[in-house]
Amino acid sequence: MMETIKKDLPLSFNNSNALLLLCLVLMVFFVPMFPVYAHEIAYNFLFSCVFLLAALSLQHVKRKSIVTIALVLIVVIWLADKVDLAGLATVSRAGQGLFFIFIVIRLIRQTARAENVSVKVIADSINGYLLVGIMFSLIVYSLVRIQPDAYHFPEGITGGGQIVMSKMFYYTFVTYSSTGYGDIIPKLPGARSLATLISTTGQLYVAIIIALLVGKFSSTGTKG
Repeated sequence: MMETIKKDLPLSFNNSNALLLLCLVLMVFFVPMFPVYAHEIAYNFLFSCVFLLAALSLQHVKRKSIVTIALVLIVVIWLADKVDLAGLATVSRAGQGLFFIFIVIRLIRQTARAENVSVKVIADSINGYLLVGIMFSLIVYSLVRIQPDAYHFPEGITGGGQIVMSKMFYYTFVTYSSTGYGDIIPKLPGARSLATLISTTGQLYVAIIIALLVGKFSSTGTKG
């Protein structure tokens, strides 16, 4: 079993899966520490990288079509940033959410189909977990734009006149992991229902992925 993992290691961390994981880690854990004025361009850049790398990391799909969709989304993201159109911003966020759903489903299928637990399979599992959290962050962000009083933010939700996306990441991942510090509180029924969905999805994802990985470890050990 360990020989299989070591054998896959050089290949796994020399491709888009590793770069995707790096971009997701930067987006979720490091960009929030940047000055607020740098958030928008940092998130736009990392979202662009994530879309392209996620498309390249998929197997058993028409990669050219997925990459084309990713490139279209990248163009829409940058246009929405430059052109002040509410409709374009809404289309951008909806497109991002749908794309993340598709990518996560494909990554889970790749994990389920894998014969052995390699570093690549583990990376796919982590990428899927972070992508689901980012997808929910976009939904929370959209809800806040529609209903600014949907949540109680102790220090407000804006910085430099703009809604701070990093606060949505913080709230979503704290809820997603079922930590729930209680500093940001959902106030409206829709926000509370969304919080329940986020926390439940986080628990289910971890349970399902762990079951898949343990099953594959067991079957690999049996064959060995």
